[in-house]
Amino acid sequence: MLIPNYIMGVLLALGAAFTWGTGDFGGGLATRKNNQYLVLMWSSISGLVVLFVCVFIFKENMPSLGQIGYGLLAGFMGALGMSALFRGLSLGHAASVAPFSAVITAILPVIFSTFTQGFPGLLKWGGFLLALIGIWFVAHIKAETPEDNPREGIILAVLAGVGFGCFFILVGQFSPSNVFIPLIVTRLMALLTASALMLINRIRLESPRKNLAMLWIGLLDVSGNICYVLARQYIRLDVTAVLSSLYPAATILWARLILKEKINPYQKTGIILCLAAIVLITL
Repeated sequence: MLIPNYIMGVLLALGAAFTWGTGDFGGGLATRKNNQYLVLMWSSISGLVVLFVCVFIFKENMPSLGQIGYGLLAGFMGALGMSALFRGLSLGHAASVAPFSAVITAILPVIFSTFTQGFPGLLKWGGFLLALIGIWFVAHIKAETPEDNPREGIILAVLAGVGFGCFFILVGQFSPSNVFIPLIVTRLMALLTASALMLINRIRLESPRKNLAMLWIGLLDVSGNICYVLARQYIRLDVTAVLSSLYPAATILWARLILKEKINPYQKTGIILCLAAIVLITL
């Protein structure tokens, strides 16, 4: 039985959310043992290996310069988002950076798609609204240290959200005939960024053998990217981006199942709202 294109797109977008959320959970574990930039570097390398294998298997043709340009810009904006997010978290601004950046990440593609593809319909807009509120609640975490400068946290959150939101928009412009090579370009940009950050911060290069989670994170992240690009071929950019932005829910659920962390009332409310949003968006 063939799956309708729209449902296939929704499933792929949710698959992106699940793999990205799982990768974020693994990233949290990996950074307990190694520096976050070292984790980013090794995860970028493992992701590149997967993408090169995919290019070889599927014999993908070289994309146009425009597609490579989208890949470069996407890689730069994604690196900007990661840098701002890491900076905010390291300074103890988690309570503001996490929810603000997650909501901005989701809302930018919605605005862009409304102008380029038209109004999506009232039900979908209702789903988008529920999803944005749900993402805010799911990403709500308690700061480990008091925030001395909340304004700085908001600025970093905006930078992170704009970076990730633009990444979603740019990756969504990839041609259906070119998936893996443009993603290789974005991954190379992430690798260059991680290497530069390690050099600037004088972080010693260490083997991933003692922390294999660093490699698995790259596999999950690339899987999420591939799911996102493929989903975009079946459904609108705004639907793809909002559904894929539900990844914090997967991170929270894994933390509950594996680490036995308690889900706070905010996060429980957020998960329920996200589920309701999925129903409305898919109607």
